[in-house]
Amino acid sequence: MYNAGGGVLRAGGLSDEREVGAEFDLLVKYWFNPHLMGMLGYSHFFAGDFIEEATPAADEDIDFFFLQWLFVF
Repeated sequence: MYNAGGGVLRAGGLSDEREVGAEFDLLVKYWFNPHLMGMLGYSHFFAGDFIEEATPAADEDIDFFFLQWLFVF
């Protein structure tokens, strides 16, 4: 597994499992006007077998929310 910059987060040799996990997303979009859209989202990440074996201290699922604005010219 790699981070956004390409650095190794979890080396492949830490586990022979291949499932990293799965994610469930909910997204609500609202157009305020023809040029501005807002988005509110919720995500739940279900940790897979690789995460649980490679990082026993971090084998829990995670939840996160996000807010995003889109301006269109």
